[in-house]
Amino acid sequence: MDTLLSFLLSPLRLIFGPIQWFRQASLAARLAFLFGVFQIVIVLLATSAVLFAGEWVVLQLWWSPGKIFLLLLLFISVPILVYRSALLWCEIPTARWPDVTSAWNTIIQDLKRQDVDLEEWPVYLVLGSDGNGLESALFHYAATPLLLSGSPGAGAPLHAYATKEAVYITLNSIGHTAAAAKACRNQKSDSDHQYGRKEEASRLDALCSLLVMERAPFVPINGILSLVQVDYAHLVSQPLTKLAIAQAQDFQRITHRLGVRAPVTFLAVGLENEAGFADYAELLSAEQQPKVNADQTVSKPTGREEAKGVRFPVGIRPTNDQLTAVAANAMGPLTDNIAEMVLDPARLPEQQRRIRLLELLCRIRLHGASQLNEVLQQVFSNNLTTADLPLLSGAFAGALGPEPEKQGFLAGVLSHLNDQQAELDWTRKSLRSDERARRAARILFGLTMALLLLSSGMLWWKLVA
Repeated sequence: MDTLLSFLLSPLRLIFGPIQWFRQASLAARLAFLFGVFQIVIVLLATSAVLFAGEWVVLQLWWSPGKIFLLLLLFISVPILVYRSALLWCEIPTARWPDVTSAWNTIIQDLKRQDVDLEEWPVYLVLGSDGNGLESALFHYAATPLLLSGSPGAGAPLHAYATKEAVYITLNSIGHTAAAAKACRNQKSDSDHQYGRKEEASRLDALCSLLVMERAPFVPINGILSLVQVDYAHLVSQPLTKLAIAQAQDFQRITHRLGVRAPVTFLAVGLENEAGFADYAELLSAEQQPKVNADQTVSKPTGREEAKGVRFPVGIRPTNDQLTAVAANAMGPLTDNIAEMVLDPARLPEQQRRIRLLELLCRIRLHGASQLNEVLQQVFSNNLTTADLPLLSGAFAGALGPEPEKQGFLAGVLSHLNDQQAELDWTRKSLRSDERARRAARILFGLTMALLLLSSGMLWWKLVA
């Protein structure tokens, strides 16, 4: 039965097989294939024109084994040269950083094993991750079941996480933000993997080129999640100031290289380092009622699952006052909830707990909002010479620690990213480039039609004469 079914489907395989290969082939292979087809069409047209014109003598004089061999050699060698040239042209931005290219190729292979097509799934970049436990905690806490987790493995400059809804690419050792985020977390960078400003920019360019080549002709990314490591213990943090500058530089470069203004969501983390967070989390957990799950099991929520923050209308360029309001409102749900606990003696009878929660409240309202506002003001500064800034999507505050008891307010952040996946805008440079391409296509189409009419007229004249 299988043999009969295979025989009946063989004509369909012959028809759709090349189409499927063409869709899955690389850009260089597509160019080489089209150039080879173009050669064959040109030779067939020239031969047909000679035959219809009755110039048999031309073919007889030209026909010889040596010339036929030369023609076949050109048919084979020219597409190969086109393929190698296109491959070299496509790999120029990435050849300098083999670790980035190798990690990317491994990610693509792992995604294909999970039947994840990068052209069909939304893609998001995550800046400021550590490439280790905190990164894993973010996706295992906030995401639906993962199809792919942490590919290609420890030590890679980027990692990939995939759900049934989207693919997330974390930049662990690419760009200025990676090193600045490590400084905010008091992590020491490996001396063998420290790069200068130009090198970091070049590595980010390489990743952007890989994204464009893999996702073409679709939009390279659908959004960005930026992790901001806030130091709630101090009003001013020198590492965070450097992080703000680094994120502004990376966002500008990503926007410029990808040619798209993607929505950016900020997640301020660092609550897990505060002494009052343990008391706050314990009180939230105690106030939650057990719930019956779909499988009839009973679980007790911790009270700190849902993300706390504010959403911003995508497409509106925020003013300085609006950025300040976004930073304050991102911390607002937390401060309001903590204030209710502090002011209610029945919920918080212990004096020491009340003092720790009051300290946490003041630090979130004063230090947390101030530092998040510094990052927002730097990224969306109106003093920038370019108008192609990323789009502000929202800001949230949460706790992202290695242990479950030091995690909270993360669920819903990734869902917010997915909700904004279509809120994109092309940069002015991309629009101008697209208009030039359309104009050139119309000109070439006109020239092609003119040459076709001219050739048809000459052929008709020969036949009539």
